Amino acid sequence: MAPPTTPADFLIANQPLQTHLSFSSPQSQPTEFSMYSKFENFMIDCSQKLQKLDILDEIVVKMNAMEQRFEHLDRNVTDMRQQINNHNTSIQESSIRSSVIEQNVDFIKRENDKLQNENYELKDRIVDIQTRSMRDNLIFRGIPDVSDTKQPENTEEKLQTFLTNELGIENNIPFHVVHRLKPRRDRGPRGIVAKFEKRKDREMVMAAAREKFKERDTQFRVHEQFPAEVIQRRRELVPIMKDARQKGHVAHLRDDKLFIDNKRFFPHPPPQMPHRPPFQNQRPMEQRPPPPFPGA
Repeated sequence: MAPPTTPADFLIANQPLQTHLSFSSPQSQPTEFSMYSKFENFMIDCSQKLQKLDILDEIVVKMNAMEQRFEHLDRNVTDMRQQINNHNTSIQESSIRSSVIEQNVDFIKRENDKLQNENYELKDRIVDIQTRSMRDNLIFRGIPDVSDTKQPENTEEKLQTFLTNELGIENNIPFHVVHRLKPRRDRGPRGIVAKFEKRKDREMVMAAAREKFKERDTQFRVHEQFPAEVIQRRRELVPIMKDARQKGHVAHLRDDKLFIDNKRFFPHPPPQMPHRPPFQNQRPMEQRPPPPFPGA
């Protein structure tokens, strides 16, 4: 017969059960909640990280867009550099053309100065030739004219009569040609131009006229004939000559030249030739100014 069961035996027999039941006791609930909480926090953290990954995708899209813009800007910068290089090339070409143009202008100026001086010299020569051709001429003013200028007139006979009656010259002076000048604006008698065959006859008549017609109030006047340029120069020199004479100097006119105390007087400084650089035949061809005109 089995011994009776005591309370102590009962406790010993049920001890494993108590141990097993201890896992399902209310004291184990906080640990499970903690695990759930950690898992939930982990999921939240993952969700946040996934959201950050979405933001990274947006950043990548924006970076790609920025990269495309930078590529576009780089192409624009490259194009601008090319344009700048083209402009620099054009500027260099324009500078070369400008240098050539300056050389041409300088060449033209020198040639123009040369031609201008030659023109002055030719003009002076022509005036001198005209003056020499008129040295045997005298102009007589105040001799009565025909009423109708279209009527024929024996001008030489009328001049011979004037020389006899007014100047007392009885000799029949020979002339190359005698003719009237063009009509005057005041409709007064036209002057008579006479070209003497002999210079001594011309000087004799001129001396007699100066002696006879000293007074300004006289009807007649006799004077030398000069080209228009010489007349203009003499008009400028006559007041200077008179002023010099009033101051006691010896002054006289010879054609268009004024001499004071046997020295020529210039109312203006004589023209000077412009300075020209010496021609250097050994210059390189590329440094020589090209001709101003094609084919020159």
